Amino acid sequence: MREERDGAVRWRDVTELNASAGGALVSGTADVSRFFGALLGGRLLGEMKRTVRADPDRTWPGARYGLGLMSTPPRCGGEWYGHGGHLYGWSAFAVVGPDGRRAAVMFDENTATEAAAKDELELLQTALCGEES
Repeated sequence: MREERDGAVRWRDVTELNASAGGALVSGTADVSRFFGALLGGRLLGEMKRTVRADPDRTWPGARYGLGLMSTPPRCGGEWYGHGGHLYGWSAFAVVGPDGRRAAVMFDENTATEAAAKDELELLQTALCGEES
């Protein structure tokens, strides 16, 4: 994994990384999309959609958190449910939008700045709602 610190580039070997803190799940976007479709379509664990306001210092405006799921009102209305994650060298969101459309968005670098995090959320909004008018 490539890291930049104090203007210097360093490489970190993460080939034997223990991902158990991230669920230790190895999957692709099609599998994740199918899982969230079943989960939020009522075929699995519907109580996970009960959420409370999330800590605004650890998430984004309007975020709510429940039993492993986050929810946020997208700009096109309703509510999306899903979860995001970060691990060395990547970050991802897997969500289901208000119309039942699923979006799995993956990035090949971690979010390093607040501006980059906002860009990721904007891409997710576009995936669920289309271009902003």
